[in-house]
Amino acid sequence: ASSQRLVTDLLVYASEHFEAEMQMAMQAGIDTTAHSRLHHGLLAQIIEMQMTMSASNAVVPRRLLASWITDHIDVHDRALVAAMHNRPVI
Repeated sequence: ASSQRLVTDLLVYASEHFEAEMQMAMQAGIDTTAHSRLHHGLLAQIIEMQMTMSASNAVVPRRLLASWITDHIDVHDRALVAAMHNRPVI
């Protein structure tokens, strides 16, 4: 798959995943304001990457993506899940 297609697929997946995650958190009574800002930040980065790639046919900066995604999942999503289950972050 082309780099542009990969970024487009990532944008679609991230949007759907974030929406589902926010729905679960809201159903659990969690204030999602701060976490939602993180999601919007990642989506903005993906959109910016998509526009840059369209203009220059650049490659996907995998290190940036991997770092952001693993940090978000390992730190922020772990805290969100712990809050949903009303227990401390491990």
